[in-house]
Amino acid sequence: MQSARPSGATTRGRSSHFGGGRGGVQRGASDAYVRSDARVPARAYAIRAREEASSPDVITGIFSLFDINVTALIDPGSTHSYICEALASSKTLPVESTEFIIRVSNPLGRWVSVDKVCTNCPLKIRDMCFPANLMLLPFNEFDIILGMDWLTVHDTVVNCRRKTIDLRYQNNEIIRVESADLKGLPAVISSMLAQKYLRKGCEAYLAYVIDSKIAEKNIESVPVVSEYSDVFPEELPGLPLFGR
Repeated sequence: MQSARPSGATTRGRSSHFGGGRGGVQRGASDAYVRSDARVPARAYAIRAREEASSPDVITGIFSLFDINVTALIDPGSTHSYICEALASSKTLPVESTEFIIRVSNPLGRWVSVDKVCTNCPLKIRDMCFPANLMLLPFNEFDIILGMDWLTVHDTVVNCRRKTIDLRYQNNEIIRVESADLKGLPAVISSMLAQKYLRKGCEAYLAYVIDSKIAEKNIESVPVVSEYSDVFPEELPGLPLFGR
């Protein structure tokens, strides 16, 4: 779920392309952000279970962003588009503050405020660029989430049955993107499904899990010492005792 509230004055206008305005932010998309103050409750952040991969509303695509492949969730239920903070940081993307704040919730109802955007990110497929204004999101199940703002700008047709999207390029050429394989994605469930389970009284747990398996130490794993295996014993019980 998401809600947006302006944090300052905004301008009105329409535009069918990226560019213009401050930092190249699409004016029409900015208006869409401001007008999206809960007229239609939208799913801003959707995470899915691997067993739901055959669900008709789960569509992903592989795009290129600065010469690396990124997994994008195609989410018509979201009014905005997002990029994982870690990904934006690793590519040192220029970040701007927005004139509005969006509150995004995870499946357990925890909210996070989003007010930073990377403008005109060059998403490419088949050497064709489809720029996106991507809000920074601190969740990382997907590299990118492409919402209605991006889908509208690129005149996208979503085919839920075939799990494809058709993008219209600048020369009116139609580029078809088929849904990517979800096997490599985390085993998670959608926020709507999680909320449904919670309403039915199902128990939910927020867990932080680490691997407690400790690898056995041996001489070969110790620098310098490994070069003198004939001097040291096979087991290293600890540091040697200092003589008196």
